Amino acid sequence: MGLEEIKKDIEQSRDREIAQIETETRNKLQQLEQELKDFVQEKKKHLQNSLEEEKERRMQIKEAESQGEAAHLVLEKKRELIEEAIQEAKKELSKKRESYLKSILKKAQRQMKIARVYCNKQDAKFLKGVKATVGDIDGGLISENSDGSVSINYSFDTVVGGIKEKYLQEIAQELFR
Repeated sequence: MGLEEIKKDIEQSRDREIAQIETETRNKLQQLEQELKDFVQEKKKHLQNSLEEEKERRMQIKEAESQGEAAHLVLEKKRELIEEAIQEAKKELSKKRESYLKSILKKAQRQMKIARVYCNKQDAKFLKGVKATVGDIDGGLISENSDGSVSINYSFDTVVGGIKEKYLQEIAQELFR
C-alpha cells in the first residue's frame, strides 16, 4: 500500500468519522430541541392551569364578597324597616296615650304596691290616684315602690325597645343560620 492509498484511507476514515459526528450532533440537537419543546409545552400547560385556578379563585372571592355585601344590604334594609315600624308603634301609642297609660298603670299595680310614678308632663294628667313625678321620659311610665328598691319600666322607649330587640334577634337568627 502506497502513501497515496494510506492518505486516501485516512481521509475517508476521517470523513466517515466527521459524518458520524455530524449525524450524532444533528440527532442530539433534534433530541434537545424536542425535549425543550416538551418542557416549554409542559410549563405552558402548568402556567395555563395555574392561571385558570387563580381566575376561578378570584371569581369565588368576588362572588363571596358580593353575597356578603348583598346580605349586609338586606340586613340594613330590614333594620330600617324595623326602625320605621318602631317609630310607627310609638306614634300609635301616643295616639292612644290615655288608654295605654291606664292599662299599664293597672298592670304595674297588680305587680307591686306603687308609691311613685315617673312620667312626662303630658302623661301626668292621665294618671289619677298615684303620685306622678314629671321626668325625662318619652312616654309611658316608670312605677316605683316606697323605698325605691323595685321599679317597673313601662316607658315607650323600653316597651318598644324590647319589641325591637326581639325582632332584631329573629332577623339575625334567620340571616346567620
